[in-house]
Amino acid sequence: MVYGKDVCCGHYEGAKWVDSKLPWYFHLPKVQASLYPDGDDVWFLLEDFYIRIFDEVLLIKAGFDLDFTSIPRLCWTLIGHPLGVYKQLAGFIHDALYASNAKSRHVSDDIFLGVLEACGNRWLVRNECWTAVRSFGGFVYPKTAEELKKYQDIVYVLPINK
Repeated sequence: MVYGKDVCCGHYEGAKWVDSKLPWYFHLPKVQASLYPDGDDVWFLLEDFYIRIFDEVLLIKAGFDLDFTSIPRLCWTLIGHPLGVYKQLAGFIHDALYASNAKSRHVSDDIFLGVLEACGNRWLVRNECWTAVRSFGGFVYPKTAEELKKYQDIVYVLPINK
């Protein structure tokens, strides 16, 4: 994927989608750190987030909770920290797609790989990350009906209106 062509942050003006002219790193999601009761890290999205992926817009509403890809600490030396700037956008989008079952697991993982590429991750790093989600993502995808209910009003895939 290429940022600005295949994937791009942006906004709606009226009912029409407008791609941002700024690079992707100006559009990282605004989040606040917190902890789950069990002590795991969690991040909450502070404002609505829009991104175009090919001919659809992914809308993630404020309040969405995410963990930025769940990379085990043992793997950080190989793959890098999950909050590394070059992985944040891809991890965020992947978390939203998995939380909502908005796309199939295979498509969600391929979007993850593509956004990693669009954000400038090296071939080896993005393919290590992709291999990890393909190998272990099945443990958290698909979501149960109860889990999906939590995200039904938070994550949307909208058709593009240009």
